[in-house]
Amino acid sequence: MQKNKNIISRVENTILKYKMLKPGNRVVIAVSGGPDSVCLLDIMVKLSTSINIDLIIAHFNHGLRNLEDESENKLVKNLAEKYGLPIECEKAIDLDSKMASLEEMARNSRYAFMERVKSNHGADKIALGHNLNDQAETFLMRLLRGSGMKGLSGIPPVRDGIFIRPLIETGRDEILDYLNSHKIEYTVDSSNLNKKHLRNRIRLELIPELVKYQPNLVENFGRLTAHLREENEFIQVLAEKWVEAQSRTDKHDCLYIKLPVLNELPRTFAGRILRVVIGKYITYLHGVEADHIDAIFGLMENKKPNAFIHLPKGLIVKKEYDKLVFALDEDQIKQFNYIFSEPGTVYIEETGQKISIEKTEKQELQPVGKINTEAALIDGDRVRFPLTLRNFLPGDRFMPLGMKGHKKVKKYFIDRKIPIRDRKLAPILLYDNKIVCICGYRIDDRYKVKPGTKTVLTCKVE
Repeated sequence: MQKNKNIISRVENTILKYKMLKPGNRVVIAVSGGPDSVCLLDIMVKLSTSINIDLIIAHFNHGLRNLEDESENKLVKNLAEKYGLPIECEKAIDLDSKMASLEEMARNSRYAFMERVKSNHGADKIALGHNLNDQAETFLMRLLRGSGMKGLSGIPPVRDGIFIRPLIETGRDEILDYLNSHKIEYTVDSSNLNKKHLRNRIRLELIPELVKYQPNLVENFGRLTAHLREENEFIQVLAEKWVEAQSRTDKHDCLYIKLPVLNELPRTFAGRILRVVIGKYITYLHGVEADHIDAIFGLMENKKPNAFIHLPKGLIVKKEYDKLVFALDEDQIKQFNYIFSEPGTVYIEETGQKISIEKTEKQELQPVGKINTEAALIDGDRVRFPLTLRNFLPGDRFMPLGMKGHKKVKKYFIDRKIPIRDRKLAPILLYDNKIVCICGYRIDDRYKVKPGTKTVLTCKVE
């Protein structure tokens, strides 16, 4: 019993240590039915009174294992009833076990669902069940793939100020002991035994072998990733400050750095600076490899006064005498213009997004004027079809939800730290040449749903 008290105290200390929660927060608990998420749920219920938080259960059914999926769904619903908590469930409709990128698509669908639940309930955080063993597995997996410091930092306890992992300093054995001693039912995902996945082979084969040499392996990797994460965050902050102080951007969104100043820096720090700059143009750096950074260094060392290279997603890096210049290839950023003559769906070929507009009678599903990046609720009494959908143009202005004054769309993007390429491709919905909504980001305050609204347009982004 003392061991169980220790695990609850450890989780509470982890929450306090990383400032995961504040009194009054509403938290979505992602519950799959497996031991980690079930343990997380039980402990969060026990801590909810002392921390003063409200809980909502979210269960996502991937629809890939019929019998197991049904069993998990039933178990999670029973848990919601046991604890007296609200629950939202959703079943994936677009996942297929034969997909080449199944794991990534499943993750994206799962996270999108959790964000919708968070938005629907006005929640502040989403709690995930990753534990100390997951951290060790992630470290080894990335080590084998040749990741740098950022990758080896492992799973962050808090991500984007929204996703929290209260069990990240708790081992899997402790979790199982806790569940068994309290006779709490959970399910076991059979796919975790499939050795075709690298993570499973690391969990089932590599770690048990390494533990023979170092019994405290998992705990040691936990400490190591924490040290690496702290150092990585420190270097990242320094690099961002350096870029802010030493670079300049022109009206065409081209960023300039003086080569003599950059060449004075240690190569490792200069490489981090280059990644910070690239991040201003590209949201995800997964396609930017060490070879691309080396190519930029090669460009810097090129004896020709003028030269250039192409990076992923239309980014061009140029050497112009004593300057390094970053810019988007405008040929890759095509202007688009679509018309909604009535409610329906538009597929934007230029971005690969689907924008749908549904017209319904007002339903009290969420607070009036609520910010929702997945589905914008628009006052249908204030707009008429046709509506225009286009991307950003210089000079665009709107009144962001919650504000009373106008703001330049470009300034809004800069404040939100939206990468330049994403800014130029963001779909903007207009009525009578006035911005109604920047799809996926924010609606205009003048078109929010009000108490007297009779018709609602729901604008969704996929």
